Amino acid sequence: MKHKFYLLLVLLVGGLFAGCSSDDDGVTPPDEKDGVLVKVMSYNIYSGQKAYSGKKGMEAIAQVIKKINPDLAGLQEFETKTNKVEKADIIALMKEVTGMPYAFFVKTRDVDGGEYGNLILSKYPISDEVNYDLPRIETVEDVYPRSMGVVKTEKDGKGFYFGVTHLSHVGNETNRINQTTTIIEKTKGLDEPMILTGDFNALADSGPMKILYERFEIGCLNGNYGLTTGTPVPVKAIDFVLYTPDEGMSPKAYDVYYDAYVESDHFPVVATFSIND
Repeated sequence: MKHKFYLLLVLLVGGLFAGCSSDDDGVTPPDEKDGVLVKVMSYNIYSGQKAYSGKKGMEAIAQVIKKINPDLAGLQEFETKTNKVEKADIIALMKEVTGMPYAFFVKTRDVDGGEYGNLILSKYPISDEVNYDLPRIETVEDVYPRSMGVVKTEKDGKGFYFGVTHLSHVGNETNRINQTTTIIEKTKGLDEPMILTGDFNALADSGPMKILYERFEIGCLNGNYGLTTGTPVPVKAIDFVLYTPDEGMSPKAYDVYYDAYVESDHFPVVATFSIND
């Protein structure tokens, strides 16, 4: 009963929160005729520590990913082999539980006896793995390095790039502006369409996001991208799945997965894109 109450609140609040534009007034269901369909997700996992401790928390995160069943996933606040996760190889755990055999760890720092950063999981072989350091002026509020990881992959003969990032925390607008400017610079020469997932720590109409819109768009439909952070009842949207329009890629579905309201302090964002000739 409590679960249904939370979801009702989410729908009531989320319905009032409109953002990205769309020419379509209704949800466009995925259609195989549209081209090669690619399902992806973005998830700030809070190291699996929201409701569970140690390795069990990361196993719970892996089960969420398995249930959503994306082709690729971009995870933020990921750690492996730390004391907090009982020194477990969490990359291996994620690959085993989710059934996604390919991974690229986008390390940002050493922490608690292990490593911390972002992770890309994929059902398909990946190549051209790059970890780009993002600029940051260190402040009392912003003490952690930031980066963007990018890989290249293909599904059914259609090649594309997939990235994950986690920008500086709220209150550090200058750092986020410099970071999004760097993202544009690093991705402008790519020869295939690109999907970018992340916790951008910025609202959709903010200055840093407007910089990203020079190359990317939010992949949502109906003008509604959904609230993503603050569990169990979300209060704002700072997690997005972006894509490069006019490069043979178009959005077909976009949702926030509200069933996962205890595993992290963020909800997963799930999007499907069509890649055409």
